[in-house]
Amino acid sequence: MRLFVWHNLGLVLAGSFSVMAAIVLLVWYTMHVRAQSFRRIQELLFVDPVSGLGNMNMFYREALALVQNNPQGQHVLVCLDIVHFRHVNYQFGYQTGNEVLAAMGRRLRAWTGAGECCARLSGGHFACCLTARDWHELKGRLQALGEDFERSCRERKFDSSVRLVAGIALVQNLKMPLYRWLDQANYARREALRKPGRSFLVYNSRMQREQQRRKVLEERLELAVQHREFVPYFQPKVNMLDGSLVGSEALARWQHPGEGLIGPAHFIPVFEASGTIDKVDFCIYEGVCRCLQEWMQQGLQVLPVSCNFSAISFRRANFVQRIVETADRYGIPRNLLELELTESAFTNNAQVLASRMRELAALGFAISVDDFGCGYSSLGQLQHLRPQALKLDRSFISNGLSTQQARLILSTVISLARGLDMGLVCEGVETREQREALIAMGCQVGQGFYYAGPMPAEDFARILEKGSLK
Repeated sequence: MRLFVWHNLGLVLAGSFSVMAAIVLLVWYTMHVRAQSFRRIQELLFVDPVSGLGNMNMFYREALALVQNNPQGQHVLVCLDIVHFRHVNYQFGYQTGNEVLAAMGRRLRAWTGAGECCARLSGGHFACCLTARDWHELKGRLQALGEDFERSCRERKFDSSVRLVAGIALVQNLKMPLYRWLDQANYARREALRKPGRSFLVYNSRMQREQQRRKVLEERLELAVQHREFVPYFQPKVNMLDGSLVGSEALARWQHPGEGLIGPAHFIPVFEASGTIDKVDFCIYEGVCRCLQEWMQQGLQVLPVSCNFSAISFRRANFVQRIVETADRYGIPRNLLELELTESAFTNNAQVLASRMRELAALGFAISVDDFGCGYSSLGQLQHLRPQALKLDRSFISNGLSTQQARLILSTVISLARGLDMGLVCEGVETREQREALIAMGCQVGQGFYYAGPMPAEDFARILEKGSLK
C-alpha cells in the first residue's frame, strides 16, 4: 500500500481532495436545504401569504419589541376592518378578494413608518402598532388611509358599503399584556361598526365598563340557565279587523337576581358575539313549552306562540332533535309552536338554514321569517326558505306609511305574501292611523304597542282566560 501511494501520490491526493470536496458540498447542501426549510417554516409561522404582511404571531413579536424598545414613546394599537369584505368574495370571486387584500398589504406597508408595524389577522381584519404624537396627527393618517381605500373601491365598482373602520387603543400600561390592548382596539372597532357614519373610535372608559359588564354577563350565563332566569314575555298578535287574539310572540327577558329585569338589548348581542346565544334560545323555548303545558292543564284556550331562534341555534347539528324532544316532553301540539328566524341570518349558510326549516315544517312546526325586508336579497330568499309566514320589519310600518311611494312598496310586499299563500304579521303597530292604513292595504294580523306590549306569562294567561285584550 505504501509503494502504491508513493508511486501514485498525485492520484491519491486528487482522490482525497475529491472526497473532501464531496463531503463539503454535501454538508453545504444539507445546511442550504435546512436553511430553506427554516425560512419556509418562518414564513408559514409569521407571514400571511395573501397580503404579504406578517400574521398574528409576527405582530405580537414585532409590536411587543417596538413598545419595549421605546417605553417613553406614545404607541397605539389600531384594528382595521374592511366592512362587508365577504360581499366582495361573494359578488366578484375569491381572486378579486385576494387582490384587495394584497393591495391593502402594500398600502399599509407604505402607510406605516419607522418604528411601526402592521399585520393581517384574518379575513379583512388588520392590526397596526403606530407611534402617535397627538390625536390630530393620528386622525389625519386614518382619514387619508380610509379615503385612499374608498377611492380604490369606487374604481373597482364595489358596493358603497365596503369601507374601512378602525378601533384604537392607547398603550399606557406596559405591564399589561399586549393582547389585552389588541382586545380593546378590537372592541372599539366593533363599536364603530355599530355606529353609522363613524369610521374609527378610541377605546374609552365607557367601553371599558361595557366590556366588564359583558364579561360578568357571560360568566353568569350557565348559572342563569340552570336557575331559569331567562323567562318569556308574551306580546299578543291581533286580528286587526275585529280585535280578536290570534297568537303571541315570546320575547326574552332576564330576571337577574341582583339587577332585576334586563331587556334583550342588553344581553342578546353579548351572547350572539360569544356564540352562546343558543343556550338562551332554548331556555326561552322550554319556558314557552312549560307555560303552554300549564295553560292547557288549566283548560285555557291556547293559541300559537312564536319563538325566536338565532342562526347559531339553527346551525347546531341537533337543533331539530332538541326542538322535537322538548315539545314532546311537555306534550305540546306542534301546531302551537312557531319558530322564527330573522331574514338577515340567511346571508350565510342559507342552504343549511333552509334545509332545517323545511325539515321542521314537515314535522308539523310552523316556520316564519322575522324582520322581513331589512336583510339582503329578501325576495330572492323566499324560494329557498318556503316559510309559512312573514313578519314585516317594524321599519316598514314606521317609515313605510309617510309617502305614496312608500305605501306602494309596502302594499306590494303584502300582495306578494298573499300571492305566495304566506301568512303576514305587521310588527310595530302603534297608532290607530297605522292600523287603518294596514287594513286598507290588505294586512290582517298586527302586533305592537297599539294593542299591547310584551307581558309576563301570568298576565298573558289572564288574557287567554278572558278570551280578548279588552
